[in-house]
Amino acid sequence: HILTLEKIGEVFNQPEIPLRYTPRKIITHPLSANLAAIIETDHRTYTDEERQSFKVKQEAMEDAGASAPARPEGDQPYVPEGEADLDERTFGQLKAKQGRWAAALRILDLVTSSTYSIQEFVNNETAVSLATCVFHDKDPSEHYLIVG
Repeated sequence: HILTLEKIGEVFNQPEIPLRYTPRKIITHPLSANLAAIIETDHRTYTDEERQSFKVKQEAMEDAGASAPARPEGDQPYVPEGEADLDERTFGQLKAKQGRWAAALRILDLVTSSTYSIQEFVNNETAVSLATCVFHDKDPSEHYLIVG
């Protein structure tokens, strides 16, 4: 969740902006404080696409009458029977192996609390830093987002 204070001294307002992962870094656009770039990342977590794939496989196995293996192979999580549809916001996400990362870069409008863009990182990648810059041979009003 992201907490914003609109005006100090007025009634407190806390809009909720659901994020996929834990927010690690946030910066605002240098010319307009209405836009923010957010790095979201979690360790020992699967991406949204991987979690959906695991749920589909689990449901297919349950529909076929097969039970999940006692010890999953590879990077497959163990999902106990009947728990594939539990709410992740309440019960938490499936845990991946040590050293596994899931991350996303979100561009957010802070005024409307809407997401302009979200880019999910793939192949166990994550980001740790954000910066904006202006290149001397480009238009000075063009700001570039650098993600490291």
